[in-house]
Amino acid sequence: MMDELLAHCGVDSAIELIQYNLDVDELNDLLEELIANDQSGIVRDLCEEIAKQSYNWVDWERLQSDAEDAAYQRLRDMEE
Repeated sequence: MMDELLAHCGVDSAIELIQYNLDVDELNDLLEELIANDQSGIVRDLCEEIAKQSYNWVDWERLQSDAEDAAYQRLRDMEE
């Protein structure tokens, strides 16, 4: 159905249709709504990547957890 709709409108993708027909304020409102309702984790991942690259953020909890997991795995490997 979506392919048929896009073809009828003369565009190749939903992003093309949306960008062509919404102004900047409407696009910002759409982005705000999509971010607020994100269930996939994409927004969290994007924010984490921005924080790492632009603000030198470090996820100390993840580092600690990874270190504990690695130590536990080494212990298990030694027991085998």
